[in-house]
Amino acid sequence: MIDLSIEFLMYTIVVALFLLGSILSYLGSKSIQLVHKNKKIEEYVTIQQDQWYDVLLNKSPFSVTLIPKRTNEIEAVERILLSYIHHISDQQIIERIERFSNQYLFKHYQSLLKVSNWSTRMNALYRVIDFRIDRLLADCIQLEDQKKVSKDEYFLLLIIYSLFDKQRFIEKVLSNELNFSVYQYKKLFTSIEETVLTEIRHHYFAELEDNGKYALIDIIAFKRNWNDLIWLESQLQQAEPEIRIRSLKAMNEIGILGESQSYLRFVDSKIWQERLMVAKLLQYLPFEEAMPYLNQLIQDESFVVRAQAAETFSKSEDGRNYLAEVDARLKDPYAIDIAREYMLKGS
Repeated sequence: MIDLSIEFLMYTIVVALFLLGSILSYLGSKSIQLVHKNKKIEEYVTIQQDQWYDVLLNKSPFSVTLIPKRTNEIEAVERILLSYIHHISDQQIIERIERFSNQYLFKHYQSLLKVSNWSTRMNALYRVIDFRIDRLLADCIQLEDQKKVSKDEYFLLLIIYSLFDKQRFIEKVLSNELNFSVYQYKKLFTSIEETVLTEIRHHYFAELEDNGKYALIDIIAFKRNWNDLIWLESQLQQAEPEIRIRSLKAMNEIGILGESQSYLRFVDSKIWQERLMVAKLLQYLPFEEAMPYLNQLIQDESFVVRAQAAETFSKSEDGRNYLAEVDARLKDPYAIDIAREYMLKGS
C-alpha cells in the first residue's frame, strides 16, 4: 500500500514538472516572439519616420512605400501616426492622416472589429476614433447590432457616432437608456466635439437624464468660458435644486457675473447649499453692494454658510475692516466667532 502511494506521488511530481516545463517553454517562446516583433516595429519606425515627416509636415508627395503590407508594419505606422495626432493639432496634418487611414488601414481595422477577442475589438474602435476612419461607421453600427457589446465598447461607439453620425449619437444620449454615472457622462462629453456638445446644451438639455444634465453643467464650469454665463443664469429658473446649485457653482468657477438679480434671490433660499454658493459669488460684486447680503449670511443658521460669508469678507480690505468691527455690528455670538477667525486669517 505504501509502495503504491509513493509511486503515485512520484508520478504526480513528474507530471507536474513536465507541465511546468511546458508552460515555461511556451512563455519563453512567446517572450522571444514579442521581443522580435517589437524589434521589427522599431526598425520600421526608424527607417520610415523621416519620410512620414516629409509627407505630413512638408507636404511631400505620398509614396507607395509607406503603405504597410504586414501586421508589424501596420503597428509601426500606427505608432508613427499616433505620435502626430497626440502632439500636433494642425488640422491639415490630421486630415492627411484621415485620408491615408481611410484608404489603406480601413480593411485592417474592419477585420479586427469582427474578431471574438474583446481587447482586439477595443483597440480597433480606438483607432477608428484616433484616425477618423468614417468608412467604418457602418461596421461599427453592425457591431452594436450583432454583438452584445460591453459597456466599454458601447462608450467608444458613442464617440464614433458623435464624429460620423451626429443624429444617431444624440438619439442614443437622449434615449435615457445609458444609465451612466455623472463621471461617465463627463468623460463622454469631454470626448466629443464642442459643436455636438453645444447642440445638446441648447436644444436637448431638457431631454437629458439627470446625471447627463449635472455632468454638462460641470463641464461648463471646468471650461470657464464667460460666454456660458447667460445659459447658466437661465438654469437658475429650473425647479430641480441640484441643477440650480451646480449652475451657481459653475458661475463661481467662471468668476465673472452677469445679472446680479438672477442669483441674489438665493440669499433667502431655504436650501443651505444655495445660500453657500451665493456667499461665494458675492466676492465678485463691489463691496458696498455685497455687504448687506454678506452681513445677513454671516449670521446664517448653517455653520458652512457663516464661514463662507466670513471668508468672502476677508478677501477685500473693506471686508477685513468690517470684520474688525464685528463686536459693534453683530449680535450673534457664533457670527462674531467666525468673523474673528477669518479676520485673523485675512490679516
